[in-house]
Amino acid sequence: MACIYRRERGERVSKWTKNRVHGPMSWQEYATLGVEIKLDISKAKQELAYTPLISRAEGLSELRERFYLANRVNARRVGK
Repeated sequence: MACIYRRERGERVSKWTKNRVHGPMSWQEYATLGVEIKLDISKAKQELAYTPLISRAEGLSELRERFYLANRVNARRVGK
């Protein structure tokens, strides 16, 4: 129940500040909290000769950098 309360509070904070400050959890984050997704591109590689533009390691590295950058920006906005 506490998780639902945090989600609703987070949505209200975001709405009140016109998305300048984000609460602890959005509806989307709450909805996908327990979902695990696995994607396999082997069929696309085999049938379409698909080759990724960047490697998995490069993609994860970029995602990590963006995550930390976004959290630093949000932390500065709320005065942390």
